[in-house]
Amino acid sequence: RRPPRATLFPYTTLFRSQARRIKGSGDYFAGGRGFNRFLMMMHALGTGTHADDPVGVVGASFQRGFSGIWYTFVYLFCTPFYWLIAPFFRRSRMLTTSDFFETRFSKRLGLLYTVMGSLTFTVNIGTMLKGTGTVAAAVTQGVIPEWLAVVVMAVIFVAYGTAGGLIATVVTESVQGLLIVVMSLLLVPFGLMHVGGFAGLHNLLDGSKFSLATPEELSIAWIIAATIASLIGIVAQPHTMEVCSTGKTEWEGRVGFTYGNFIKRLCALGWAVTGVIVLAMVAQGTLPELAHREDAFGTAIRVLLPSGFTGLMLAAILAAQMSTQIGRASCRERV
Repeated sequence: RRPPRATLFPYTTLFRSQARRIKGSGDYFAGGRGFNRFLMMMHALGTGTHADDPVGVVGASFQRGFSGIWYTFVYLFCTPFYWLIAPFFRRSRMLTTSDFFETRFSKRLGLLYTVMGSLTFTVNIGTMLKGTGTVAAAVTQGVIPEWLAVVVMAVIFVAYGTAGGLIATVVTESVQGLLIVVMSLLLVPFGLMHVGGFAGLHNLLDGSKFSLATPEELSIAWIIAATIASLIGIVAQPHTMEVCSTGKTEWEGRVGFTYGNFIKRLCALGWAVTGVIVLAMVAQGTLPELAHREDAFGTAIRVLLPSGFTGLMLAAILAAQMSTQIGRASCRERV
């Protein structure tokens, strides 16, 4: 007897269960504005965190020391302002940021923003997929080539996001947000054991590697300028509207946007420590010198973790990437 279709295609049931919850454009694009605080926090964390974040921060910390954390910490001083910003998005009752520009200014400006948002997400999604491919290839030592990881991830997030809209995105991120935290912190204890703890780091590395600013790349002036630009630019990001405005009330959007991003700041601490640990292992002679600093994250996963934990880390990375890709793809459809 032929098995039912759901058995042959297990993901079909999942896609259909999400798609059945969509009754109109408000459900598809805004989730019916019915998400609670936990879901909004995980949504903000998942949408704002992707595989190229740890790749970039770990790589910069490997080359420059702890100052590499500023590649994501430029939003640190902006995060308290999210508490004030989020309610205004909820009060606008707009589905997309382009709707706001069209209503507040003109259809031409709304069209211009739509073009800008589409181009922005095209570049962002391409960068994220490239980050996924880089990590997968480094962890598997080329067994999974970059192009294969990119293709598989693209097929998954397009299919799932198209089927369930924002509801599918937030449901996915409620689980994957926890995996993002695991991904960010798992390498630290294993790495510290290899280098003799924090005391070993100080013995192996020059004191300048523990500075939060370096004149070569991440100077005080760069940090100040990037922080100001980030505060101005965050309100114009296409995905900010739905991250702030799809909760049950203004309170859900405020708590979700602020505290979801605070969790990401904590994750960034793990990324920076991991980069410095890899640098210490090179100084110790445990690792050879890396050709590119972007290889530091994948190398740390391969060298530091036991085989079972390596699989968990790779799953966490792919989960973090899928949650962000679904969110950004869904936003692009709204734009």
